[in-house]
Amino acid sequence: MFRTVLCLTLVACAAAGREDRIGDAGGDGDATQPMDAPGMHQGSGSGSGSGSGSGGGCAFTGALLSWDLSGQAGNEASASPAAIHSGISAGELTRSAGLTAQSGAGSINSSGWPTATALDPTKYYAFSFTAPTGCSVTLTSLAIDLKSSGTGPSAVALATSADTFAATTALTPNAATTPAVTATTTGMLELRVYGYSATAAGGTLRIQNSLVVNGTIQ
Repeated sequence: MFRTVLCLTLVACAAAGREDRIGDAGGDGDATQPMDAPGMHQGSGSGSGSGSGSGGGCAFTGALLSWDLSGQAGNEASASPAAIHSGISAGELTRSAGLTAQSGAGSINSSGWPTATALDPTKYYAFSFTAPTGCSVTLTSLAIDLKSSGTGPSAVALATSADTFAATTALTPNAATTPAVTATTTGMLELRVYGYSATAAGGTLRIQNSLVVNGTIQ
């Protein structure tokens, strides 16, 4: 009898000890989670960025607009630009109402220029353009090819609306030249070419072949 009781007691004690060990091992849930490796972490985030840059927009130097007059008859009422830099808007090359259209292949040609030694503010060729939105335009030069007849103007001048046509730049008749021109605008700018000192009212002055406006956009 004593042996039986002793055996039962030992079995019960062994079982109780085994349950205590199992409970101790599972008591802390965090102990079963993996640890981050050194130098690494879990996280989330997002980021985005964009950028652009080019010779367009408000950063350009070169030909702003140009006319090709090689196919014109001379007596056309106006001539449209052949090329315009992106963002610029431009009007047509025209003659003022005080001049008379004349034929002349590859040009815009006119008579009726003043014989006086001072320019007539009502007699000119004109064209205009508008700067790109948010930009300013500074003119640097004008490539122009002029031809005057034997009795046409011996003096030609360029003026701009930047100073309401007050200052003038002398141009050379009967030559293709690229005089320096300085004018800055953030809006519309008009340029006028005046001829004067003709020896007869029937004398002509034409802009021929091509006309190119050079400058910078900034």
